[in-house]
Amino acid sequence: MADDLIVLYAGRAVETGPVAQVLDAPRHPYTMGLMAARPDMDHPQARLVPIPGTPPRLWQRPSGCAFHPRCGLASEACSASAPPDVMVGPNQRATCFRTDETQTLRVPA
Repeated sequence: MADDLIVLYAGRAVETGPVAQVLDAPRHPYTMGLMAARPDMDHPQARLVPIPGTPPRLWQRPSGCAFHPRCGLASEACSASAPPDVMVGPNQRATCFRTDETQTLRVPA
């Protein structure tokens, strides 16, 4: 049991916050991808949606956001520089250039 959740990608925190808040309203594309890839206990025959691509080697991290090569929401800024760590809700933070848009833009299933 935990009160807070930290989502890591390539060895770095990409989203943090209260467990229910992060799982109910993820704001980082990687967290959204993880949620889409989990089994649905109410619909066991439902297809899982994998995150495309392959995780980077920790010693060969891509420039900018490490998730950008696999991200369905990536823009040019994502490969150019490291994204900011942004407060996206009460006690919830995400490290992404597009946190203002992730509520309306969803990673394609």
